[in-house]
Amino acid sequence: MKARIMLANQQHKVPSQHRQPLSRSATAAPTWHPQGHGQHGASNWNQTVRFAGILIAILVTVYVLVGVGVNYAADRLSDETETQLFAGYSKIFLKPEAAATPKKVNFLTAEGIFKRLTERKDLRKLNYQLFYDDSSLPNAFAAPGGGVSITAGLLDMVTGEVGLAMVLGHELGHHQARHALRGLGRGIALSLIIGVFFGGDNALVTGALGLAEASHSRSQEHAADAMGLKLVYETMGTTKGAFEFFEDIHKLKEKGDSKFARLMSSHPYTPDRIAALRKLEVKLNSKPEKKSRQPNN
Repeated sequence: MKARIMLANQQHKVPSQHRQPLSRSATAAPTWHPQGHGQHGASNWNQTVRFAGILIAILVTVYVLVGVGVNYAADRLSDETETQLFAGYSKIFLKPEAAATPKKVNFLTAEGIFKRLTERKDLRKLNYQLFYDDSSLPNAFAAPGGGVSITAGLLDMVTGEVGLAMVLGHELGHHQARHALRGLGRGIALSLIIGVFFGGDNALVTGALGLAEASHSRSQEHAADAMGLKLVYETMGTTKGAFEFFEDIHKLKEKGDSKFARLMSSHPYTPDRIAALRKLEVKLNSKPEKKSRQPNN
């Protein structure tokens, strides 16, 4: 019996010279293919990438066309028409709780400065109005039609006349460049596009457009800064103390104050922004024009 078993084993034994080595594919780890295995998975992956590329190209094209269209329309809207269209729009700043709250003493100072700034004949012919917002966040906004809102928090932070003039001049700079009007138009147009193409709010698309708008906003802030500083110099006769707001928000940043992060969500702060203003300040103060009275700081 034992001899028979040994014989059977010998009959089934494959000689070494006839053994086939294991292929590399049999010993190597299996290769992973996106969206499946093999050529079919690779094809699906390529189609996905191609579709994403087409979608991005469409979004970029639409975004650019919307910007061009809105800017074209905004630039051709007369001051009179803008004033009429947005006659009641600025009243959104008149919150019931703010109206019932006593205004900061500094608001009266701000109103006087605002009046001086808006009396200039070279400004757009809008219905300029200054509104009080009792928010503790230091900020200011420009609304289509000529409205400007300033918060209690900013009035607490910026107390010098020239510093307040710079803040208000900055917002008036937005009006002169039609930034408020363009921003409203772009916001409405982009919201409609997202709704039509994506059936409502799409986090990915909204985030991408938000990044694009943030870059667009930064360029507008630089432009408004320059126009504001020129307006301050020509109206107040000096730029001394004009950067009070920027210096104060820099202190907030150094302290790690949460107000800084919330403020920068709408008004980006960058060191080169102040550097650009310093250069413009030098140019303005080197002009030979006669300066008006020096305001209190």
